[in-house]
Parts: sequence; structure tokens; C-alpha cells
Amino acid sequence: MVNKRFFTGMLVLTLVFGMTVACEAQSNKGGEFTLTNIPGKYDGKYVAFHGEEDDGNIEVYGADSIDFSKGFLKASRIKDGKVIIPIWITRDGKNVVRYSGNHSLDIELTIFNTPTDFDGELDTVFFRRVRFSNGNATESYDNSR
Repeated sequence: MVNKRFFTGMLVLTLVFGMTVACEAQSNKGGEFTLTNIPGKYDGKYVAFHGEEDDGNIEVYGADSIDFSKGFLKASRIKDGKVIIPIWITRDGKNVVRYSGNHSLDIELTIFNTPTDFDGELDTVFFRRVRFSNGNATESYDNSR
């Protein structure tokens, strides 16, 4: 009887742990914006962006992590002329979730020296009507305006 209780307890703990890991992994699923051909002078620097549809119905943010309730944003790091930026969307101005939509968005992307101090902007580039599919899109720095 003791062995049966022990194994039942272990099974419950394993299921709870597995469900927790699965839920956390699922909450991180969403789109990414990949920017390529970034000039070498920006390697090791950081990128964040804001994007929206022409009509303003969809508004997204690109950064490694965002917490609007705490006023926190951590920009994504450029490596070897490329950066992959997770995309976030909010409906209430406070809570963010990963974006996974299909929209054409205008992107304003800014390069910074550090991931969290945004006083020193190094460059800002714009992309017009970037087509996202399942939350994902890729652009070349060369196509910026």
C-alpha cells in the first residue's frame, strides 16, 4: 500500500510538472521578426521596434521581453549582421502576449547601445507594409527607408 501511494504521488508530481512546463512553453510561442544584412558597425548592439497597421487597429512591439505594467522592455541583440526579435501585442495597454497574426505592418526599428537604456539611439529605420504570416516576417536592412 505504501509503495502504491508513493508511485501515485510521483505520477501526480510528474503530471503537474509536465503541465507547467507545457503551459510555459506554449505562452512563448508566437511570431518573430528577422532582420538581416545589418551593417557590421551595429554588431553587439540592440534592437527594439514598434509596428502598426495603416488603420491603427493592430499595434505590435518587438523586443526580447516586455512588461508594460512595470515599464520594462529588453531589446534584442544583433549578432553577425542579423537579429531575431520576438513580437508582442497588447489589447489593454498593460498585458502583452506573443503576436501570431497575418497583417501588413509598418515598422519603426531603433538600434541602441544597451538592451535597457534607450537614451542613446544609434539609428532608426523604417519598413513599409511588412507582410507577417503566422506572426513571422523577414526583412533586409537594405530595404529600410
